[in-house]
Amino acid sequence: MKIDRLMGILLILSRKGKVTAPYLAEHFEVSKRTINRDIETLCMAGVPIITRQGSNGGILIQEGYNFDKAILSKEELTKIITGLNALNSIDSSSDTSNILDKLYSGNSGINDIIDIELGSFYTESVSRKIRMVQEAVKKSYKIQFIYYSRRGKSNKIVDPYKVVYKWQNWYLYAFSDKVNEFRWYKLNRLWDLQITKDNFILKEINKDITEKMDDIFLCNYVLKASFDKSVEYILVENYENESYIEQDDGRLYFERDFTNFDFMLSWVLSFGDKVIVYEPECLIEKIKEITDFNRNQYI
Repeated sequence: MKIDRLMGILLILSRKGKVTAPYLAEHFEVSKRTINRDIETLCMAGVPIITRQGSNGGILIQEGYNFDKAILSKEELTKIITGLNALNSIDSSSDTSNILDKLYSGNSGINDIIDIELGSFYTESVSRKIRMVQEAVKKSYKIQFIYYSRRGKSNKIVDPYKVVYKWQNWYLYAFSDKVNEFRWYKLNRLWDLQITKDNFILKEINKDITEKMDDIFLCNYVLKASFDKSVEYILVENYENESYIEQDDGRLYFERDFTNFDFMLSWVLSFGDKVIVYEPECLIEKIKEITDFNRNQYI
């Protein structure tokens, strides 16, 4: 869309200071004539853009001009800053910090009351992996890594496409030649990441891939259990206050779908004697097995 391209041009000019029309044309995959028309449109909108001819020429915004005041409302600018701050929480060494400085400059009235922290104990490791995936995607290089799953440890060589943050986890979306399909990989289970020198040809992917994640991780287990009233705050924190029903005896009846057995098991075990499991049977048997094992360990 033209409006997206116009915004993109302004952001590039704000970040780089001066660029050429051929550079913008290549970046946005349009003709130089289209870029010239875009520059005229921005000038007509009141943006003081200067064009200079010659070997040291280029396109730039008049010094001291804050484009965000003319193009973005305070509410829109606040939303952009909130998103950039979230990215900055996992990779403060990126260009994000510079962009934030420029957006904050001259906009002291911005009140970003929402603070999204995407970092974790593994922030440094995750940031490094994300940067490596970005580099590989830009150069269309395959990546290789060791992946840990329920089936054990395995070596993977894939074509990287995207890094997605969903369900409080980072995922790599990549194409595997071995199985001839796209797969999701958790970044925290991915180690010894390396960029190869083998190129791959980009395939067209759906823009709604994050929505399709919900279809991939279909429900496999339905947990039915009752919890002691003392752990109500944990249920509210994890699954909201409508996830359970308070019974006459004061216990909290809980029923929910789970896609991952190991996660369901560890979550239930974290409650100790504050939970009674009714279903599924496979979970009950596993808890019995673990209980018997632990009992024998301390006899």
